Amino acid sequence: MGDKIRIDQRNRAGPGAAPPRAGGLAGGRVAWRAAGAALCVLLWAVAAAAGIRALEIGVSSRLRASELELALTGRTEFRAFTLDAPRRAVVDLRGLDWSDLRAPAPAGGPVSAVRIGVVEPGWARIVLDLDAPMVIARAGFHPGPDGVPRFRLRLVPSDPARFAALSGAPPGARWQPAVRPGPPAAPPGAAAPTVVLDPGHGGIDPGALRDGLVEKEIALAAARAIAARLARDGRFRPVLTREGDAFVPLAERVRIAREAGARAFISIHVNSEPTGLAEGISVFTLSESASDRAAERLAMQENRADLLAGLDLEGETSTVARVLIDLARSGTNLRARRLAEAMIAVLAERGRPIGANPHRHAGFHVLNIPDVPAVLVELGFLTSAADRARLAAPEWVDAVARDIVAALDRWLAEEERRLAAGR
Repeated sequence: MGDKIRIDQRNRAGPGAAPPRAGGLAGGRVAWRAAGAALCVLLWAVAAAAGIRALEIGVSSRLRASELELALTGRTEFRAFTLDAPRRAVVDLRGLDWSDLRAPAPAGGPVSAVRIGVVEPGWARIVLDLDAPMVIARAGFHPGPDGVPRFRLRLVPSDPARFAALSGAPPGARWQPAVRPGPPAAPPGAAAPTVVLDPGHGGIDPGALRDGLVEKEIALAAARAIAARLARDGRFRPVLTREGDAFVPLAERVRIAREAGARAFISIHVNSEPTGLAEGISVFTLSESASDRAAERLAMQENRADLLAGLDLEGETSTVARVLIDLARSGTNLRARRLAEAMIAVLAERGRPIGANPHRHAGFHVLNIPDVPAVLVELGFLTSAADRARLAAPEWVDAVARDIVAALDRWLAEEERRLAAGR
């Protein structure tokens, strides 16, 4: 039985038009040539999707065309499509183990960057950033000269209007949570208030990288350390937005906090900056206008997480301005600022390195929670040698976790006093 291919040409055919024909392809070659006319390919291969390993990956550009090629241990289902604003080409492969590979550095041409990672359970994703509009001319498997199956994606130049018209993710490629993270919302009147801990980045989005240190790993280790202390002390109920190396969109992180009935939301990150001079811990809260240019740049970088992961955000608009109105009305932002100040005070009292101007604010999308005080904690700079040494030490991360729990205790006690006083 031959391989079968289905091409989703989105709205290229009118109502009642016959779907593209599916059928076997001779010689074991599975390829799709559409001269850039269609955008999404969904392929069902004979081989089972489990246990497929990536052996080699390369990106090349020649005669204005660019190609992505992977050598794999077998064939598997895949999706290929392009996205606009910013321009990207995306390939998803079911059941692919890419752990032995690192994303290649493009050698010139319109492909400016390549990312590889897990975007949802069971699917690995490759994202190609494009400096120019390029449409898919071919996508599929073919046997290599050594008999090893190879997947090849060929991109050819297009014009901006045509690229935009053809771009968009198929429904199956839109992110869906496999399992609702964390426990269900606490019942009203529960003794222990819920704190949602949000380890930044994850999956295909590694965050900052330097000397073998990876932001998503440090953030998860810190969140787990804080959660363990909260659970052990029993004064708070911890919920994590991700339990492992998984990609979670920014809006999903917000949804988790709201549905858990969180009393506080803490997003955990690690910073970086080009000079290598900045160091220390900073705490950020939400604001329409940034406290400084560095805070503005950081917010813009963090807000691009979904785009870097190859998500289609068509039709979505920023809700920062609307949420800020809700925050001002409810007083939530004032409570968030008090939480940030409590954290900075405890960390300073205990001798932790505090950054210059440690309480900053900017328009972070992940802090857009109108009814939950939310802060974003940057544990240090991977571009600082001193901070790298601290962040690489589990005992230091655990000590900071202890300090953050102490700050939560201090903040909650003050919240309760203000509530009792009617303020």
